[in-house]
Amino acid sequence: MRIRHLSLIVVVTFLGSTLYTQESSTIHANHSRYKVVDVGTFGGPDADVLVPPPAAQILTNFGIFVGAAETKLPDLFAPNCFKTDCLVEEGLLHFAGSSIDIGSLKHGYSAIPIAVNDFGEAVGFAQNGKIDPLTGNPELKAALWKNGRVIDLGTLGGNGASANAINDRGQIFGGALNTIPDGDSSFPFFIPGATQAHAVLWEHGGIKDLGTLGGADSVVYQANESGQAMGISFTDNMRHDSTGLPTTHPFLWEHGEMHDVGSLGGAYSEAYGLNNRGAVVGFSLLDGDAIKHPFLWKRGALTDLGTLGGDNGVAWAINDLGHIVGRSDVPGSQSHHAFLWRNHQMVDLGAPHGNACSTAETVNIFDQVVGDSGECNVGGDPFLWENGKIFALSDLILPGSNRIVFDAFQINDLGEIVSLCATPEGNEHVCLLIPVRGDDPSHIQQSESLQSSRLLTSNLPLTGERRTGNKPGFRLSGQNP
Repeated sequence: MRIRHLSLIVVVTFLGSTLYTQESSTIHANHSRYKVVDVGTFGGPDADVLVPPPAAQILTNFGIFVGAAETKLPDLFAPNCFKTDCLVEEGLLHFAGSSIDIGSLKHGYSAIPIAVNDFGEAVGFAQNGKIDPLTGNPELKAALWKNGRVIDLGTLGGNGASANAINDRGQIFGGALNTIPDGDSSFPFFIPGATQAHAVLWEHGGIKDLGTLGGADSVVYQANESGQAMGISFTDNMRHDSTGLPTTHPFLWEHGEMHDVGSLGGAYSEAYGLNNRGAVVGFSLLDGDAIKHPFLWKRGALTDLGTLGGDNGVAWAINDLGHIVGRSDVPGSQSHHAFLWRNHQMVDLGAPHGNACSTAETVNIFDQVVGDSGECNVGGDPFLWENGKIFALSDLILPGSNRIVFDAFQINDLGEIVSLCATPEGNEHVCLLIPVRGDDPSHIQQSESLQSSRLLTSNLPLTGERRTGNKPGFRLSGQNP
């Protein structure tokens, strides 16, 4: 598998006075500020993380973060690398101010954890140093990081697997290849190979095939603390000209049974969010496969959430109160705004800095919403929405961070935010934004120079504004659409 990494060229402008100075001064006086913590790398230029959609738990409510970072080691599979600089990536766990190299399945080969539980146990995928004889590409195996070890979780007899979710029970869900020939496992199931991919549960040292909805392939994206799992599956093997794929539906798996979430009439629907009450959100094509709407599935009932007056919309995440965030076209469908759906009503969250478009990517239990905004399908201006107001995160960051944040995509119940960020050299890192509360005057400098959040480049990595402009599926930061 080759994941192309777009070069990040960032032009950072420090403005002594901007159009937002007066607005920012008010924000400084009345709102929490954020300290930017760069989780760093292991000697290489960049760090990596799985970004939505669909969302993975890379940040817990205890402040445990998991991702990957580049080393100085050259990738032995070059030029078939995760990124164009062909450097090995290893697992990174950040907690209590420290970043720890949690390693890889085999030294000298890349690994990327993509989910973590409250005990610091992480799962993801890792290279094992072998070439898949059926595809000629490096094999990827499902990996568990636990008690200082990296464990190969196994497959269904095939040559690859990915572990995508882990709960506090230690249940691990994802997808694994079997031995039945098939060519659709790479998209949208994210398990490159030449055989079928099936949703699986790893538990008690074994692997369980969860089956499909009737088609050849399936995968689990997320799981909750109740032991429920959400993913997608083909329901048949007949390809549609409109999508190029067989009919595809989301599912909820519980108590040994896979429930078909269905669609709003189209041939493709996909789930992006799952809460601890078994509610599922995502998007579905409507009849004709030209328009997509956000949906909520709860207790067997599928609801079209509608839009903000335009044609299309997508739901990205749902909290345990049943409140949903995503993005929707506004009237005319020339632009789209982030939305919060609660009390059976869709609220337009707007966009900061007069930006044309915005996308809400996640919401915590307190209805704090983070996402991305900017030029439509370009983005680069992350925001925080709370208590009826939207703020550009660049206006809330304490001075001296020396980092530009350009996509916020996860927030925990502590208000800590995960964002992609750029170094002065133009390298792509992952940053944690930690809220600093109180009225300490040292945190409020009315005359400080503000960093412009505009990234003046056409070679941005995938932000929230860009990711849903493409076909759905797992994407790594920097992966080409």
